[in-house]
Amino acid sequence: MVKLNKVLKGSVAFLSASLLLAACGNNANSKPAEKTADGKTKISFLSTWQINDVRPPKDETLVGQWLEEQLGIDIDLVTIPGEGVSSKVNSLITSNQLPTVLLTTGDKSDIAGINKLGKQGAFLDLSQHMDKLPNYKKYLEKNNALAQIEDDEKHIYAFTKFFTDENIMYTTPILRKDLLVGSEFEDLSKIKTVDDYTKVLKYLTEKQGSPAFIQRNGYEGFMKRVTPLWNLSHRTYYDYESDSYKHPVEQPQLKQFVEWLKELRKDNVLHPDWAVMKDETWEGLLASNKGSFTVDRMNIIGDNNFDKSFDWQP
Repeated sequence: MVKLNKVLKGSVAFLSASLLLAACGNNANSKPAEKTADGKTKISFLSTWQINDVRPPKDETLVGQWLEEQLGIDIDLVTIPGEGVSSKVNSLITSNQLPTVLLTTGDKSDIAGINKLGKQGAFLDLSQHMDKLPNYKKYLEKNNALAQIEDDEKHIYAFTKFFTDENIMYTTPILRKDLLVGSEFEDLSKIKTVDDYTKVLKYLTEKQGSPAFIQRNGYEGFMKRVTPLWNLSHRTYYDYESDSYKHPVEQPQLKQFVEWLKELRKDNVLHPDWAVMKDETWEGLLASNKGSFTVDRMNIIGDNNFDKSFDWQP
């Protein structure tokens, strides 16, 4: 098992940008970090987030490639179908073959379990490395987050979720790149603004003969995922900078957002059932070549039975 303190410096940037992470490798039997032929440190990530298929061991996403380049690491992914998570993790712990980093999400009870395993030597004690994690230390102190993750002896074995005051977009626009081949929109790097996306959506709608913009979860899901494109929140929130509550109705860009939706509906670009669409309908439309644009988690495309010839790209 790889000791994380051997590679801590190279992986800090990734860890501090992620959700809850339990860093593996505080056991006396740990091996030195492996190196690739080009000198990169090999780091394995085990994700316990439930998925419906087993992913390739090599991270070929743009985000994964960027992380490898920025941090000088080589990422190996270990993913497990949802129903096998518990047994797989337990077997890895028993066999002393935990990966470098364990990615999981949970609440206070899950932290208690992680801390228990940490005391047994399964995970790295991050409290001994806070000098290498100044931003994380500052975050914990500022947000009174220590009580959420430290054990009764003040040891820390996991990274907590990060929350900010800003309107963060956890999802991304995703479209069918295969339908853009040969068009002026084939180079996705040139699609940078809402106006650019609008032109692409109109092109895709005309090409397919049906609304390109398909969104799941009805009105709530649509507003939650799409309003961040306009730097809007779909709910009332507290703005710490102005020390006041904000509501989307008060935001000047709301009018532009509504006019944009009106334009999309007028041109039949946005599906008429956008405010009431259920997940099953959404999946069926996309899988049957009836839609080519959505705003969601990129991995949800891989979780469903979409035709492999559909080249979905963020």
